[in-house]
Amino acid sequence: MARFLDDLSRDFRYAVRLMGRSPALTASAVLSLALGIGGNTAIFSVVDSLMLRTLPVRDPGQLILVEGSLQYSTYERLRDATPEAAPLAAVVRTDRYNVSVGIGAGVPPELDGGPVRVALVSGNYFSTMGVGAGSGRIMSPSDDQTGAAPVAVISEEYWRRRFQESTGAVGRQLVFGTTSYEVIGVAPRGFAGEWVGRPVDVWIPFVWQPAVMSEIPTANRGNVAVTAIGRILPPASAPQIQAQWQTVLYDIRMAEAGPAVTPEQRAQITAEKIELRPAARGFSLQRESFSTSLWILMGSVGVVLLIACANVANLLLTRAESRHRELAVRFAIGASRRRLVRQLLVEAAVLSVAGAVLGMVLAAWATAGLMAFVRSGPATNAAPFTTMDLNVSMDVRVLGFTAALSVLSALMCGGAAALRGSSVTLAPALMGRGADSSRSAHGRFAIGKALVVLQVAFSLVLVGGALLLSRTLTNLASQDLGFDRERVLLVWSLPGQTGGRGAAAANFWQEAIARVAGMPGVSSVSASNQGVLTGSDFSTLGSGTGMRIEGEPTLPKGIPGLRSFVAPDFFKTMGIPILMGRDFTEADSVSAPRGVVISQAMARHYFGDRNPVGRRIWFQEDKDTPTTIIGVAGDFLIGGPREAARRPGYTYFSYRDREAPRRLRSMMMAVRSNGNPGELSQRIRAELQGPPLALPILKIDTVDEQLGDVLLQERLVATLSSVFGALSLTLAALGLYGVLAFAVAQRTNEIGIRMALGATRSGVLGSTLRESAVLVMAGAAIGVPSMLVLNRLITSRLFGVSPADPVTVAAAIGLLITVTAAAAFLPAYRASTVDPSVALRRD
Repeated sequence: MARFLDDLSRDFRYAVRLMGRSPALTASAVLSLALGIGGNTAIFSVVDSLMLRTLPVRDPGQLILVEGSLQYSTYERLRDATPEAAPLAAVVRTDRYNVSVGIGAGVPPELDGGPVRVALVSGNYFSTMGVGAGSGRIMSPSDDQTGAAPVAVISEEYWRRRFQESTGAVGRQLVFGTTSYEVIGVAPRGFAGEWVGRPVDVWIPFVWQPAVMSEIPTANRGNVAVTAIGRILPPASAPQIQAQWQTVLYDIRMAEAGPAVTPEQRAQITAEKIELRPAARGFSLQRESFSTSLWILMGSVGVVLLIACANVANLLLTRAESRHRELAVRFAIGASRRRLVRQLLVEAAVLSVAGAVLGMVLAAWATAGLMAFVRSGPATNAAPFTTMDLNVSMDVRVLGFTAALSVLSALMCGGAAALRGSSVTLAPALMGRGADSSRSAHGRFAIGKALVVLQVAFSLVLVGGALLLSRTLTNLASQDLGFDRERVLLVWSLPGQTGGRGAAAANFWQEAIARVAGMPGVSSVSASNQGVLTGSDFSTLGSGTGMRIEGEPTLPKGIPGLRSFVAPDFFKTMGIPILMGRDFTEADSVSAPRGVVISQAMARHYFGDRNPVGRRIWFQEDKDTPTTIIGVAGDFLIGGPREAARRPGYTYFSYRDREAPRRLRSMMMAVRSNGNPGELSQRIRAELQGPPLALPILKIDTVDEQLGDVLLQERLVATLSSVFGALSLTLAALGLYGVLAFAVAQRTNEIGIRMALGATRSGVLGSTLRESAVLVMAGAAIGVPSMLVLNRLITSRLFGVSPADPVTVAAAIGLLITVTAAAAFLPAYRASTVDPSVALRRD
């Protein structure tokens, strides 16, 4: 063993010296590997944090999540049914704004404008999760009782951010609304709740839900929808607990139905199931939303690494050819072939380790940029699944992954060179003709050419995918939005967290609109509770029987729809045409006959070519009098550009409608300007955030900025896949250049003889270019079918273009031919400029 380690040490030192003698080759190889390994490490660290890593809690494998949401009263019954075998905790998430933070004694409290991510949890939450306190104490069931003092536990990250890591944070105060909560503890490092991708800042006992979420009127907290997460303790099993909870749920529903339950009701109650799923990795809407995009990127960057390894393998093959005589001498004086193989593998390993180290640096930088990018989604109700906030770190798992890539890269890069370099033939090699005598002319560069063919094929697959994803982004960004996107600002806010809630909501909206309308440069202002381009996915909206038209039979199936509550002039401000009828006015109040504006899609579905204005319709909540259609508005995109493929039907009600008080908790104010809308942003923010409104402003965007936020995933995938495609194409071109350049160098004598015998420069140039064309066409022959097959895997991410789009395939091939032709021209030109007299004197 000592001898082996000593030999290995000498091999390592020799490899380092060899790297220093060939700085250009070393830099090229290390950079190629660093880009491949670094890209893989960066994407894997995100995939690992979001999709693979278990929660940092005790025995995470015992955790289970109840699918869907439960009413708090139902949760209590389930919790009480299995207190020992399966403790169950409840969670409600909410973002709060304008939170007063007590920093320390004698220091005025700071205002955290938000968002402060709050989890309202049952008192047994931390014990159920299996989490202790980093400092102070955790919450207990006694803290979640009526009459208990208001307390809070903060996350370690929030402690760092807002309390500057103060050792005196425990005992400080956080003020939400009008209630002050004492900080009783700091959660341990790494734990930020059960929702992966949306970390908690502050945990507060659920008993304080009405005080914290004052915008949601509730007379009974038992009606609040909660997420339930539990822990199944041995010897209990998930099927046993599920069966017990199913019985409890059946009893609850039967009691709600009363003694006169009908067969149909009994069938519905029986069909309602409690579904449990493992929660070792927590819960995450982002996991479902981003998984396809991340696997696409993981596959793409994996192919980049393969291309990089092929490129480095070619470089090492080239160096092995040039060292053929050196290796023969070492073999002649007693070195075994095994020792030569080990030497060459160590050289590849040194390059791989250097590439991995540089790759880790690049990965840290890329991961930070990637996380900043995915946090920048729209500030709407869709934010919980369109944005992602992860604590991505280079932990042991990521380091292990990088180490594995380094070993794999060393084997792929050095394997071919080691086998080829160790297969020396002594006599011709020692006479100086090893490279020419030990192999036939036909097979001399067979391995290098095969690697180039694979590089071309792989790069074609990546370029084709990148073009499809880029065209998808272009198609989505150029969609007709249904409104005039020019000179409009979208102001997203939460009036429900200030004075604008309940019966006062409409008047609050009116005052806010009036204040902005009076600013110089503003031509029109209005507002909507839903807004436009929210990023929400409405493809799963229900499509029941919907509304009923008076005097007509009910349609067997309605159209997926959504309600929006708007202020007067909303359609005018947004540039949405009123196709029939009229817009809302202040006269459309709760005391006036109820009116509704319907979308063009809804009018087409229910009325065909007939004029619906003036028709009376019945919604489910209409008990005594119907609702009258007062107008038809043009279709526009409320969710996002993909919505255009399956347009839902929308109904618009006045912001003074009888249903509005519980619907106006959020507001998107649309501000149309006379000039550059960006110049109004700061003035609008100051006017709305200042007294007397104190309105929490989430974001102020132009329409194009909002569209960019909504298309965050599409931009991410298109941008990174384009980078990977360009990188792969560059590496393939470099590989082709290297093979041809080495071929020209080795055949200089042959070319000189040919030119001395009458070959022309153009003939030599053409023969070299034909040789490169054969390699490129062979790669394309493999790459095109592979691209067509693999493109089907990204079908769900495409829009307006098919996986086998001929224009995209042709563009990818054309781009490949252009780049590789440029790479092949220089060595071909060098071959054509060989001086026969100089070439013939070389050997």
